[in-house]
Amino acid sequence: MPLTFFIAAGIAFGFSAFIGMNSLAAGFRTLTSGVLVISTFGLICLILSII
Repeated sequence: MPLTFFIAAGIAFGFSAFIGMNSLAAGFRTLTSGVLVISTFGLICLILSII
């Protein structure tokens, strides 16, 4: 299933990519707790959609 088929999966992937790029750029400390919570729920959504 493509990621664009389910809009929530695309948003979750975007948040995960944002956190990944900030971590690589050594900006992990600048992330707010809200972004981390939304990304965590997004990753759970992605994992459950695969299963």
